[in-house]
Amino acid sequence: MFNIYVIILLVLSACASKPSFQKNSNETIGYVIQNYATNDNFRVIVNLPQGTTEQYARNYGYRAVGEECLIRGFNFFDVGEVDGKVFEGFCFKDSVRKSLAVSFQNDGLVRSPKRFVIEYVNNKPSTKLKLNDELLLMDNKSPDSMANLKSLVFNAATNNKNFLPLKIRRKGRELKVMEPIADLKNGVLDINDLDALRTFVR
Repeated sequence: MFNIYVIILLVLSACASKPSFQKNSNETIGYVIQNYATNDNFRVIVNLPQGTTEQYARNYGYRAVGEECLIRGFNFFDVGEVDGKVFEGFCFKDSVRKSLAVSFQNDGLVRSPKRFVIEYVNNKPSTKLKLNDELLLMDNKSPDSMANLKSLVFNAATNNKNFLPLKIRRKGRELKVMEPIADLKNGVLDINDLDALRTFVR
């Protein structure tokens, strides 16, 4: 009898840690949308019960962005994670997004404050950046997260900018460069990714 009771408690706690997927207009369980100036960019704020796993909350936020982009008529999307509860949503008509097309060293991204040190340049022939350059400012703003960095690139591209002014540190010297914005093909999520998220977050 005791074993059955323990199993029931485990099942109930598992259910409690995986709340149903739902959009809300207030602070109850689910997610809310904060709209920005354009229809293809918004913020998702997720409010889930205590005990919800970090991975489930992350997938919840990703699904919320994907569903919202689909509702708005976009078949492709990308997500910028601000923290475990806040996600920036970016919607696209096709499978190409604007990007700096560089990768950053992971150990710098997990520090506080974050350091954006370039680990890899993704075949950009006209880049002004080199390995181990540290990004200090982008468009005169200091990025504090990958979500913030994606937003700065997205907004620049929305305003038809082809270059971004960057301030970098290279071998101890601070430099200013005009970095071209690249088209990153297949750098977005699509309906197949959204379907996979739906199987995990119901």
